[in-house]
Amino acid sequence: MALKDEFEARYSAAARIRWSNPDSKGTTQDDTLVAQAVTDAEAWFQTEVQADYDNDDTRHKSLGSQAVRAFLLSYGAAGAKTAEDAFKRLERSAELLRETTVRKHEVPRSTSGLTVTQDESGDTPAFDSKKMEQIVGSTTSPRDDDTG
Repeated sequence: MALKDEFEARYSAAARIRWSNPDSKGTTQDDTLVAQAVTDAEAWFQTEVQADYDNDDTRHKSLGSQAVRAFLLSYGAAGAKTAEDAFKRLERSAELLRETTVRKHEVPRSTSGLTVTQDESGDTPAFDSKKMEQIVGSTTSPRDDDTG
């Protein structure tokens, strides 16, 4: 089912007619305006959620349908406050979906030829202890001396 079909399945014909006919004289849904709202909603979805709309994801269907409604309201079928409120709710939902979508992303894989070696318990850094003594002096600290 495409986004337009999802939108039509979720909302009553009377509501769709009211939202798609800003002049309040329409008796049928204005399919041209609905198609424009669907296009705008899909573009908004890609920008806000940072993912392509997926008809197989129920979260996308729900948010996409709400976005179509919000765009229809913004075209003039409702007062500015109503459209603004619809977009505020929509933006919060988009933010939550974006966060959960990002968490599920695949971790980038390296193409480096380097391999990671596992440390073993008790491993110490690899260095030449004789050279280290030349740099820092004796490896015995004053605290190790029982006389002090």
